[in-house]
Amino acid sequence: MDKTLRDADVLRVADVEKTFTLHNQGGRVLPVIQGLTFNLAPGQCLALRGPSGAGKSSVLRMIYGNYRTPKGHIQVRHGQGGDGNGAAASWVDVARATPQEILMLRRDTIGYVSQFLRVLPRVATLDLVKDPLLRLGRGDGAAEERAVSLLSRLNIPDRLWSLSPVTFSGGEQQRVNLARGFAHAYPLFLLDEPTAALDAANRRVVVELIQEAKAAGSAVVGIFHDTEVRDAVSDRGLDIEDYQWSGAAA
Repeated sequence: MDKTLRDADVLRVADVEKTFTLHNQGGRVLPVIQGLTFNLAPGQCLALRGPSGAGKSSVLRMIYGNYRTPKGHIQVRHGQGGDGNGAAASWVDVARATPQEILMLRRDTIGYVSQFLRVLPRVATLDLVKDPLLRLGRGDGAAEERAVSLLSRLNIPDRLWSLSPVTFSGGEQQRVNLARGFAHAYPLFLLDEPTAALDAANRRVVVELIQEAKAAGSAVVGIFHDTEVRDAVSDRGLDIEDYQWSGAAA
């Protein structure tokens, strides 16, 4: 275990740097993030702030392991009950992790709700929401009970549960995405504009889900363009523009 990490931390990001290589433009290198550093404890919500294109979603994707991190460290605490088996804690550096370790973190420790729902076209909505729990070894009955609770709470009519969400409206797809994302009590949630396509009533439900997750000890890193939502759930903010490369075009 990295001795520089406090036991209370769930996530520690240190000196992270990110560039993109534009292969279709002669290999031009586009610098984005430099020196990004923060830590997060259980029950805290950190709101990433900055204009569109500043690199906020890129930060979430680096933490989730979708984007390679060429420099710096992204340490995630895995275990101590986060895997559902009470395993002792260990630290996994996403920036150096193997594909198997990334998959382990995604199954047990890190929940990610993006702006878009990507699913197989023939998978029923109820099965889609149950899937994260089944992968963790939860029984089908318990998984279905949790899925039904979330779908009902997020106002997805039960007549739609047996259908694939690929034909749903944008707001319905986002609510299914949220139900799937919150099915398991992940120690760390990554939320990319979770209320972007929602009406006021469903935004309130999402705020409640985030607050409940925090109260249960989950940490959250989120992008919230809705100021009211951000103020309701976040404990502090981080301005991504403070970590952009000097002169970088975001």
